[in-house]
Amino acid sequence: MQSLGFATGADVAVATLYCCECNLCTMYACPEDLDPKTVCVQNKPLARERGLTFKGDPASITPHPLAEFRRVPMRRLIAKLGLGEFNNVGPLKEHVFSPRTVNVLLKQHAGLPAVPVVKSGDRVRVGDLLAVPQQGKLGARVHASIDGVVKVTDDAVIIEA
Repeated sequence: MQSLGFATGADVAVATLYCCECNLCTMYACPEDLDPKTVCVQNKPLARERGLTFKGDPASITPHPLAEFRRVPMRRLIAKLGLGEFNNVGPLKEHVFSPRTVNVLLKQHAGLPAVPVVKSGDRVRVGDLLAVPQQGKLGARVHASIDGVVKVTDDAVIIEA
């Protein structure tokens, strides 16, 4: 938000492309109670009009070294959202969900379907890369959610444990 006062339109517009629109910045993180998400939503069309895109190599993107320590503290989020007066203690119980088969769609975003990097019969583990965006196109990298053997279809990767 500080950049709005100092940056040019193009600088602000290109930065908005990295916003996932989760609204966490507006509802939780902004100490000035501003609305960064709306700024990003309004500037994304400007970025598209100007042909601003990510120019780097998607494989070069790595998580911030302190990502593990940047998680949202739930107590502060509950306070910020004004939910502290509600005492919801249950009935909650632990449930372990262990599916034998998952159907991982290759189109999970506004862009084009991802291209599989695995083939039918391959064995994968949780977190393994299943598919990548088409070169130079908008898309998402898709990862395995369970260990198992894959079957690739036109629109999905099916994993059987």
